[in-house]
Amino acid sequence: MPDLHDIIELVTHKTAGRIEEEATADSENLDKISHDIRSSVNIIVGYTQLMLDQTTGKINARQRQALRDILKSSTRLHDLTDAVIRRLDAISGKKQ
Repeated sequence: MPDLHDIIELVTHKTAGRIEEEATADSENLDKISHDIRSSVNIIVGYTQLMLDQTTGKINARQRQALRDILKSSTRLHDLTDAVIRRLDAISGKKQ
C-alpha cells in the first residue's frame, strides 16, 4: 500500500505533467499568433513597397506619402511584435 509520500509524489508528478502540457499548448498558441501577425505585416510591407516602387502603376505625391506612412507604421508593428515575442520567450525560458 502506498504511503503518504508516494501519494504526494504521484499527485505532484501528474500535476506537473498537466502544467507542462498547458504551457506547451500556450507556447504553441503564442507561436501561431506571432506567425500570423508577422505574416500579415510582411504582406503589408511587401505590397506597400511594390506600390512605392510603382510596380503596380504610377502614384502621385500624396499617395507616395501615404504609402511611406503605411510602410513606417508596418515596420514599427513588425519590430514591436518581435520585441514582445522575444520578451515572452525570455520569460518562459524558450530560446529562439
